[in-house]
Amino acid sequence: MRGPEGGDIPPPGPRGGSVDDATKKDRSSEGMPPRLAPVVPSWASFDDCAWSDDGRLIATIDRDPSVWIWSAADGVLIRRLRLDWTSYPLGCVFAPGGRELVIYGMESGLEVRDVSTGRLVHREAPEKGRITWAGFSPDGARLIALVEAGRAFFIDPHGWRRVGTEKFLFGARLWASMSRDGALLAINTGSGDTAIYDVEGWERRRVIAPGHRDIEACAFLPDSRHLAILYHRYLGIFDARTGDHIQGIEGLPEDTVNFWHMALSPDGRRIALAGCNHQAHHRVWLLSTTDLAHRTLVSAGHRSVDRVAFSPRGQDLAMAGQTSSVWDLDTLEKRYELSAPFGDVRSCAWLPSGELLIQVKDPVPSVALWDPASSAPRVVIGPAP
Repeated sequence: MRGPEGGDIPPPGPRGGSVDDATKKDRSSEGMPPRLAPVVPSWASFDDCAWSDDGRLIATIDRDPSVWIWSAADGVLIRRLRLDWTSYPLGCVFAPGGRELVIYGMESGLEVRDVSTGRLVHREAPEKGRITWAGFSPDGARLIALVEAGRAFFIDPHGWRRVGTEKFLFGARLWASMSRDGALLAINTGSGDTAIYDVEGWERRRVIAPGHRDIEACAFLPDSRHLAILYHRYLGIFDARTGDHIQGIEGLPEDTVNFWHMALSPDGRRIALAGCNHQAHHRVWLLSTTDLAHRTLVSAGHRSVDRVAFSPRGQDLAMAGQTSSVWDLDTLEKRYELSAPFGDVRSCAWLPSGELLIQVKDPVPSVALWDPASSAPRVVIGPAP
């Protein structure tokens, strides 16, 4: 296995810690804007990114295959992890505390790397199939991995030991959602159904099959009992413990026929939906989880809105796509555009610090941290746009 570039470094401090010599040289170039870290070659793809729970570290995936770890404080490259994989990673996620990074891929199973040294801590391969998704439980006590063959397994991050045996989970597919109390796991089966499992006993408790196919997203409400499931043309609220349908909405007054993304506010009282109608007019809606009363927040015409995200306190909503902006949910007015100086924004997410992280796909792949107070990017990771 090829080792990571650079020697051992301490965990990043307030300014992001030590950097590789090449990074230092690039950063010291005369006339270089301090907010840019132009150490990423033009072929870097940034297919996915993750951040530590304290918001101090950002990891980006490259098809090299490798993973780049950055300081969110100033965009400095901390470490590049080269992988001896035969295919590029599908995703990565920081372990609680930010000391380890879990990387998973189609053909290479799952690796856990020490962030400060790049050392391989643990490697796990499924008995059959390929890992398609991995994530931590809300309390950080377990790592859940879904396998293409409809199986799943748990890993205890304290010692990185597998918990129990690999379990067949009724055709588990690309994602899962765990309740905030860590008791229930909802899994997309790939056939239009959502299977609810008891985490402790791996027992399947319910299968929610309302007759709609093409599940787009699923999220537990903060009460850990109710589950919001977004289908291609339907949004439903269900009781996760009994499987009962509580309420739902199919289409909206604007003749909407396609939904593709959903975000749940931190307090669980609002849902934001992105979608379009038969004329490909793109819109974003706000709905109440109490009675699904809704209103149109944005009409974007033929410019797509692909992702939506609530701020940590739920007062702002960010949207990303061919048109990207941040909206004040108290006044329902647009605060500012995110597109300039970027083109298409692939995705957006809020860090614990309240800053907005956006992934840019055009004109060049990059990641930016947006300071809501100044309405401008504070740090750009990647080539300057």
